[in-house]
Amino acid sequence: MTYVLGNEPRTSSEAFDALENVFGGEEFTKADAITVLETALELGPDEARNEFNRLLRSEAIEEAE
Repeated sequence: MTYVLGNEPRTSSEAFDALENVFGGEEFTKADAITVLETALELGPDEARNEFNRLLRSEAIEEAE
């Protein structure tokens, strides 16, 4: 499954900004996004996965069509 960035979060989000800097309008996988979050924000794997899921729930990340 691939994803794209959706609506920018209402509150400032370093995670969204990090994904936007790397992927822009391109599709990406969950694994790729988690790697970016781990690297850019210096998060552990569980923290990065939680951040990805938070962005997905807030529709800042959407499934690609």
